[in-house]
Amino acid sequence: MNALEVCGLNKKYPAFTLESVSFCVKRGRIAGFLGRNGAGKSTTMKAIAGLVCADSGGVRIFGEERQAGGGLPASVGVLFGGAEFYSRRRLGSVASVFARFYPQWNEARYRRLLGQFSLDERKRVCELSNGMKVKFQLALACSHGAELLVLDEPTSGLDPVSRAEVHSILRAFAHEEGGAVLYSTQIVADLEKCADDVIYIRGGRIVRADEKGAFLRAYAQSDGTMPALEEIFLKEEGVCEGFAL
Repeated sequence: MNALEVCGLNKKYPAFTLESVSFCVKRGRIAGFLGRNGAGKSTTMKAIAGLVCADSGGVRIFGEERQAGGGLPASVGVLFGGAEFYSRRRLGSVASVFARFYPQWNEARYRRLLGQFSLDERKRVCELSNGMKVKFQLALACSHGAELLVLDEPTSGLDPVSRAEVHSILRAFAHEEGGAVLYSTQIVADLEKCADDVIYIRGGRIVRADEKGAFLRAYAQSDGTMPALEEIFLKEEGVCEGFAL
């Protein structure tokens, strides 16, 4: 069963158009959403979360049509870069309020993630680095019974060790627990390590959405060798000479 289906999303801005964006994310899979700044990743993900109203098209979450203006179901956890909580509140206080809205809140998992991320609940939000804020948001998103995570640049500002921790958590969430993850990033090496599927967007259009192995095989050289995902991305974005789809 598809956890998420994005069906022909269109959104027109004065200087940018999201055009007929369609893809799906399956249970038990991590879908890496790849594209440069301004390609349409965040607009698409905000439309999924209901933070942007698409001009046309639709979104289905676990088979249910997402209603415009409706709140996200508890089965979906979201993380968007730049999101802020009450800056003067302590982490424990924020988590306590957050947990009241989710009957499936998993306190044991939340505590485990706090320890894994070395987060101190006595600290105030304003005392956290940007990377630690991301970790705290991820701990909350993974602890309220979500079955689908929609994560916009979740490893932005994190050091390599912290990024590896996040990858480990996402792999366990998808591969061991049967959850689904849509994960946007510009750190192509992250997708090499943890993505099962690759969705590549350029100029507001989906260029290719496929299982990672099939995606790479589409660019196989004449001798059968496959280039790295980062090499494909750079060539497609015109950074160096190469093939095009």
